[in-house]
Amino acid sequence: MDIRERVIENLEHESMRKTAKRFGVSDYFVYRLKQRYREAGTLAPKPHGGGHGPLVDEAGGEFLRAVLAEASDLTLNELCERYEGRFACKVSKSSMDRALRRLNVTRKKDPLRPQTEGGTCSTATGCLHRGAPHAEGGADHQCG
Repeated sequence: MDIRERVIENLEHESMRKTAKRFGVSDYFVYRLKQRYREAGTLAPKPHGGGHGPLVDEAGGEFLRAVLAEASDLTLNELCERYEGRFACKVSKSSMDRALRRLNVTRKKDPLRPQTEGGTCSTATGCLHRGAPHAEGGADHQCG
């Protein structure tokens, strides 16, 4: 037997305060339960109220698909900026990531991008920069 049923059954013999104390619940819980049973005729809990809906709706999803079709290597920050520019709605990286997952959009980094002059160091070559960009034109060794 559910605690709700036991509380209502016990109310026939004891006051609300004594019932609440007996079952280790608040007085207000007993009061609301009694009121719900009287008004709705049920002891079932109310359905969950839900939560916030997603910031990126269907139109936003179509926009993201179109943007990623043109430039698939955009970062989450860049996607957020473009989305804000189009819809005037600021979206966090986390929200953008959830939106892309909802849309079943997978994104992979480009394996080895060609290095630019003054490019990024590689730890595999023993460079001490450890992935930091070289100063422009000031690199005293060859990386990668």
